[in-house]
Amino acid sequence: NLTLREPRFSIGMQNFDRERNAVIISHANAMGSEPYKAMAFFYLMRGVDVLLVDQRGYGKSSGGPSDQKCKLDLDTAFQYLRDVEKIPESHMMVQGHCLGSVAAVDLAARRQNIHLILDRPVADIKKRMIRYLPAARSITEWLHINYLNYNNLENLPKVKGHILCLYSTSDETVPFDEIRELVDALPNHPKQLQRLVPIQEVGHVKSWTRDAVATVEMEIFLKKIIKGRDYESSNTN
Repeated sequence: NLTLREPRFSIGMQNFDRERNAVIISHANAMGSEPYKAMAFFYLMRGVDVLLVDQRGYGKSSGGPSDQKCKLDLDTAFQYLRDVEKIPESHMMVQGHCLGSVAAVDLAARRQNIHLILDRPVADIKKRMIRYLPAARSITEWLHINYLNYNNLENLPKVKGHILCLYSTSDETVPFDEIRELVDALPNHPKQLQRLVPIQEVGHVKSWTRDAVATVEMEIFLKKIIKGRDYESSNTN
């Protein structure tokens, strides 16, 4: 079963406001939704409703995770906002942290009015496995094809919504060369806003809300996309 957490988790079970924007948060591997409360509070205080998702195998959700199941879980969250809460696609954002970025990029690539926030994302798990386990190249390629299709480089160019990418200057898990690969893969769509934001001294796991520059950059990004406003001048700012 997939557990969808309602917005304003500290207040109780309230409906989404279809006039507001909403963000789906896709958590990192082995974390669940609990560590993202600070991020959720940041969004709520700025007029953005939040859907925290415990993907299957994490938190209160049963089952076991895989790349396809994680993508399906996030698409289920998207359909809940669209079909049940009646949130327009143009009012939706999806944030993905580390491996959670894979499902987020996949969703934004297929649902082309959704805006994307990448939080210390991975580029291509296959390349990483081969880099660190060269002796097991054939095994890692087989795993990638059959079970671990975590490749943001393939899906990122298909994203049509605005994109913000947060990367840590002290990341012990995702090196900057992977971020550079993702930057090179960014699409070149007319009127698309793209921001690359460094986070200082938070490593790979701690919330980006601890960094003042990151929070200011996020506020600027949100102001430009809230309620589907016209983006014609956004690329010049």
